[in-house]
Amino acid sequence: MREKTKPSTRVYDQDAPSSDAARSIVPDHRKMHRLGERVQARRKLGKSRKAAVRETAKEEGCNPQRARSAHSFFLRFRVKDLARLGRMKTINGAPLPWGCLRSLSTVDISKLEIAFTFIEKHGFFEGAIEEALDISPVGEYRRGPRLTQPKSLDAGLRQIRSWSTGWLKRY
Repeated sequence: MREKTKPSTRVYDQDAPSSDAARSIVPDHRKMHRLGERVQARRKLGKSRKAAVRETAKEEGCNPQRARSAHSFFLRFRVKDLARLGRMKTINGAPLPWGCLRSLSTVDISKLEIAFTFIEKHGFFEGAIEEALDISPVGEYRRGPRLTQPKSLDAGLRQIRSWSTGWLKRY
């Protein structure tokens, strides 16, 4: 007789990658780190970043953009950080994919620890870094007039009336 199992409370279990796919992501992080290390070794020989990236990409048989991203990744994260990054998961329990790491590499070093703790606690999702650091998402801009603090109640009502009129004309 088959044993009854407790149903999962997580709705996204079916979206989780297979264990083989999950294992293959973290070694990719190490590969990218090593690629960035090779670019840095060429930089130490006195080559420009562009030349070092181009030569390393040609030697490795990869796209120069990948080598440039790997170099930025290497400069931002040390080997000890790789283990911590490997333990971090997305909200569906999968290891962090490369795109998430590229997002993390844009975070200022002084705020990286805050982002790390937030992701370890809640998992990585789109907008996680912005939420952790309490900033507006990159590329997001406000539409419409700038909001200003009215000097009086009448001034506030005039602002609302003018904005409403402008909105009605547009739509």
